[in-house]
Amino acid sequence: MGILNNSNAISVESGYDITDSLRFRASASAYLSRTPSSAGNKKTWTFSCWVKRGNLTDNRQIIGAQASGATGVDWTSIQIEPNGRVRLLYEDLAVSSHFQVITKASLRDPSAWYHIVVQLDTTQSTATDRVKFYTNGVRQTDFEFTNSPDLNEESNFNDSVEHLIGYYKFQTQNNYSDFYLTEMHFVDGTALTASDFGETDNNGTWIPKKYTGSYGTNGFYLPMKPTT
Repeated sequence: MGILNNSNAISVESGYDITDSLRFRASASAYLSRTPSSAGNKKTWTFSCWVKRGNLTDNRQIIGAQASGATGVDWTSIQIEPNGRVRLLYEDLAVSSHFQVITKASLRDPSAWYHIVVQLDTTQSTATDRVKFYTNGVRQTDFEFTNSPDLNEESNFNDSVEHLIGYYKFQTQNNYSDFYLTEMHFVDGTALTASDFGETDNNGTWIPKKYTGSYGTNGFYLPMKPTT
């Protein structure tokens, strides 16, 4: 993770600098929304971002996608739980489909920036390889809970449905997140690792690096700059 400063940005001694971040305030009901015009790859994708936690209560969604026309019954979400654990959740109550993976490692320090990478690739023959988490460059292998996706199972990400950043709505739940986000990448159709978005400097500190790959059909990059 990069060196912190009072501007809530990540600066590093050399290389690729992140100078801006976007604050999401739950009290202001702040969130971002996008609905892709067509579906991409719903079996394989990679999500990466840097996050600094604010309010530590409730589940705080980083990004989620809800099926069109559903009232919160078909939902995919990447969340930070109150205890700091990161989880990937998919629920489709209409057909009783469900998968959920929760890390045991916790993001407890509200003064720290954390780099999170979540990879989904349900085409993998080994069930435990279908969801991968990385925190500050380290792949997480110890989990609080694991219910892996089925082979070739599809999630809502990359579908032509509403995608929400910083806002969780599922059935009667409507929770706005409280945190800072920056350097967000969503890659449609490619399973990547943390090393595609970060690197270790000479002091052993995990720092961001420029992503040079493609984004696929519905992928995107949000640098969280004032001009974005």
